[in-house]
Amino acid sequence: MKTGQIFFIDFTDSSPAAAAAETPLAERKLCAIESAARLHPKNIIYLVTNSAKIKLSKALRILIRTYSNVRFIIFDSDPFSAFGIDPESDSKNLHAAELARYSLLLSHGGIYLDLDQIVVKPIIGKFIRNTLGRQFDDEGNILLSGHVMAFPPGHDFLEQVMLQIFVVHYWGSVTNGTMIELASTQLLALLAWSHCPMVSKKSKGFM
Repeated sequence: MKTGQIFFIDFTDSSPAAAAAETPLAERKLCAIESAARLHPKNIIYLVTNSAKIKLSKALRILIRTYSNVRFIIFDSDPFSAFGIDPESDSKNLHAAELARYSLLLSHGGIYLDLDQIVVKPIIGKFIRNTLGRQFDDEGNILLSGHVMAFPPGHDFLEQVMLQIFVVHYWGSVTNGTMIELASTQLLALLAWSHCPMVSKKSKGFM
């Protein structure tokens, strides 16, 4: 992998019953992927998933056909049990996905985006570098967010987070002129026409 890449992560129920079924990708997630792929045709956009079977919807078909820079990676999160993830916990996929985002950037570098972020301007090499998201809580305190991150491989910060992954957590979102967190399905539908046109053509509504 090269460092000029964007990662999205989608971890779902990894139980044996769920693993045997096809996992659907919501159109709002496909919209996020398309928005990144559309503005970065020379860069690889990865969707990292723990699901071996993804439902091939009409929107997903047209996304794959239109953007040759989109890749899918099946990620085995079982080794993460060494970090203390309880396989019986209802939050195991959330914790595994959080750990995966840091480990991928630590190993390969690049940009990580949550699947509720739409990219409206090119970001690789221009807007984001050695970056964490920032937001304010209701009391005006600054919070750091792991929902948008960009680091080179081997960055010390990522290594420290990996060592303290269940002690230090960065929650929140980033809202600025480059990435917009989708607060409603209406906002997503409005943005979709401009930033993920192929998915929006097949959409019957965003969830």
